[in-house]
Order: sequence, then structure tokens, then C-alpha cells
Amino acid sequence: MYIVVYMNRSTKFASGSVRRIFEKLSKLSGISSKWLIMTLIPPMATFLLFIAAFWLFALPTLKKNLIESKEEMIEELTATGWALLDHYHERVLDGELSEEEAKERIKERVRHLHYGPSGSYYYWIIDMQPHLIVHPFNIDLIDRDIMEYDNPDFRDVIIRMVDIADNHGEGFIQYDWEFMGNPDQIEPKYSFVRHFEPWDWIIGTGVYLKDVNERVEHVISNSRMIFGIFGIMILLTSLAIAANGILTGLKLVEAKEKAEESDRLKSAFLANMSHEIRTPMNGILGFANLLKNDRLKSEKRSKYLNIINVSGKRMLGVINDLIDISRIEAGQVELSLKQTDINELLDYICSFFKPEAEKKNISLGCRKPFSGEDAQILTDKEKLYAVLANLVKNAIKYTDSGSVEIYYEKQGETVEFSVKDSGPGIESENLEAVFERFFQEKRNDGRIYEGTGLGLPIARAYVELIGGKIGVESTTGKGSRFYFTVPVRAQYDHH
Repeated sequence: MYIVVYMNRSTKFASGSVRRIFEKLSKLSGISSKWLIMTLIPPMATFLLFIAAFWLFALPTLKKNLIESKEEMIEELTATGWALLDHYHERVLDGELSEEEAKERIKERVRHLHYGPSGSYYYWIIDMQPHLIVHPFNIDLIDRDIMEYDNPDFRDVIIRMVDIADNHGEGFIQYDWEFMGNPDQIEPKYSFVRHFEPWDWIIGTGVYLKDVNERVEHVISNSRMIFGIFGIMILLTSLAIAANGILTGLKLVEAKEKAEESDRLKSAFLANMSHEIRTPMNGILGFANLLKNDRLKSEKRSKYLNIINVSGKRMLGVINDLIDISRIEAGQVELSLKQTDINELLDYICSFFKPEAEKKNISLGCRKPFSGEDAQILTDKEKLYAVLANLVKNAIKYTDSGSVEIYYEKQGETVEFSVKDSGPGIESENLEAVFERFFQEKRNDGRIYEGTGLGLPIARAYVELIGGKIGVESTTGKGSRFYFTVPVRAQYDHH
């Protein structure tokens, strides 16, 4: 009852605080608090739901799958050890060895059977008395009555193993045990034991659950970065929308138009991000689950790994775009000027994208009218590469046949770069809109192309930062030419 009352009070306090914040923002901007709430809450709620889904569903599922894979492994390994006992028992029946000789050989072989990380996993043997017959670390306990064990927890573990073997023949058991014989390090362990009836022995092996927990912790650690990026982007987007409304709220008509535009961008952003993240994530999780099948053929395993790799690269591209646009919006992007050979840069881009173009039977060409010192400029090489790579990648993506050409021309103290394709072209009313964030042109043929809609806005920001301008010429059905200019000698004061 106390918890419920406390939660009710906390909820009322939190909701009251949030309401007062929105009321102050409403008075400041002249916009209704309802509009502010409707604008800010959805992206925040989406982010919180995403985190909740990760913690409540994804992580438990991951841990369950890891434990199940460990179960399969230790059950199979125990069966292998049992088969070794059976082999020596058969040799006793055939008269090759005495039972005493067979048991001594088994003890020696099992004592040295190790596997797993750093050889931390091993086999042991006990009998039904019970006595410890073989153990690679707790040697002082071998052949002693369990009632002589100093640790009552260890006695309980041995008794439970005997009970499983006696009643069920085999089974799983979870308990705490010394890590590799170190009495100061007790770790949870998951084992499988099986009764060998001819000698009344029990053989078993197990894994420490710290490996599972460490893998889960590794996933959590990597996820924090992704959550941080998403959180920053959603926060920046929410603040940008709210600030836009506050600044334009003094004029009701402008405030309405800005609100509608913000809602459209917000919806487009959430829809694009949902698709661009969910699609590769589904590929990664789905095919990773298929890889758990031990009977999977090598060619299928390679195919599935390749799909996971491609999906991972696609998700990394989405995250990189999010990071780049957030740094641009925060004014954290700076120039790093150095002498740059344009010809070398174009050669590298052509060789990099050539395999991608060849897959679509597209001709990719580079035209370099200058050489030597005439092909040298002072600029930010990395940002120039990013702009050209983005334009070439788009040209190849939207071109189904024909060619893509990269070239440049000198015009006094500026250099104009062009990327020309024979793709479907762009409608005239969209020539300016293509440089807006999250914009994706609707095709008449109904095709949908993957992408965040952030590549061209990032390219425009980089070009303007270097001190140039970017534009596009296009004819529908014939192709497009994206062009931009950069100074021969860029200046830091363009920032």
C-alpha cells in the first residue's frame, strides 16, 4: 500500500512539474501548451519505449538463448565423456584390460580434458557413495567421504548430483563452485551430469555463468552508445521543433505553418529511422538466430554471416549519418585544411565504387583535365571525399543502366566538381527540396530506396563550410548532374 501511495504521489509531482514547464513555454512563445506537449512527447515516448523493449524483451531473450546454447554444448560434451567411459568398459568386457586398469586410464584422461576460454571448463567423476573420483583442481577432496568436506555447500552439490543420477539418470544442475580451484572466487555454474551404471559412476561437465553474464554486459555496454546517440538525436530534434515554435509563435499564421512543417519532419524522421534501424536489426537478429543451428551447412553459414555483415554496415551508416547531422547542427564541425591531390582523390573514389557499379552493369568513369601542381588544392580532404562519395553513391543507387561520370573543371580561383548520371532524373519542383533533411522523392514507378534522407543535407553543409556552393541540374528520364564548387585555397574564416 505504501508503495502504491508513494508512486501515486511521485506521478502527481512529476506530471505537475512537467505541466508547469509546458505552461511557462506556452506563455513565452504564445503557443498552446497542448501543441508543445503533442510535439515533444511522441519522440520522447518512442525513445523510452525503445529502451523498455530492449531491457524487458531483447536482453532476457538474449540471455535465454545463450543459456540454451550452453545447455546443448555441455549435454553433448557430457555424452562424449560418457562414451569414453563406455569405450573402456567394453575393453574390460573384451578382456583387453582389467577393470582397475581401465578405471586408472579413464582417470588420467578425464583429468586432462579441458576446453573453453583459458581451459576453464573441465570434466569430473563421482561415484554413488558418494566420493569424488576425478577432479582437475580439487585434488585434496578425491576419494574422501563427502561428510569430511569442510564446505557444506559443496557437500550439498555432490548430494544433488547423486540424486539426479539416481532418480533420472541424467540432468542439469545449477550451483556455486570455486572458479578453477580458487577458493576465494566462487562463481555460479551450470552443469550436466550422467550416470554410468556399469561402474556406478557419474560423469559431468559444466560452464561458469559469468561467461553468459559478461556477453550480456558486453551487449549492454555497446548499446549504451547507441542509446546515447538516439537520445541526443531525439533531444536535438525535440528542442529544434520546440525552439522553432517558440521563435515563430509571435505570429499565429507563421506558428501554424511551422508547426505543420515540424510535425511533417518529425513524422518523416521517426518513420525513416524506424525503417532504417528495424530492417537491418531484423536481419541481424534473424540470421544470428539461424546460426545457432549446429547442423547448418558451411555455405549457408557464410551466406548468413554475409547478410549480418551487410546489415551491420547499413546500421552503422545510419548511425554515422545521425552523428554527422547532429554535429553539424550543434556547430561542432571544424575544417582541417591540407594540400590535396584531386586526381588521387578521384582515382580512389572510382576504384572504391567500381565493384558496386559493376554489379548493376553501370559504367563508372573519371575525367581529370589537369595534372601535377595544377591538380593540387588547399582544402579539407576528408570532407571533400565525403561529399563526392555521397554523390557517387546516390548516382549509382538511382541509376539502373547507363553510366556515372565524375569530373572537375577549374574556374579561376575555384574548382567545380560534377557527378553526372543517366538515372531517372528529379522532378523540377524537387530540385531544391532534395537538400532538405529527411527528404526522399516519391518515384512514379513506386520503388522505395533505402536511406535516411540525410546524405545531401550533410554534403551541402560540408561544401558551405569549405566555402563553396552546391546545386543540381536534372531532366526527368535522362539523368542528373550534381555539382559543387570549392576554393582553390580554402580559408578557416568560412566556419
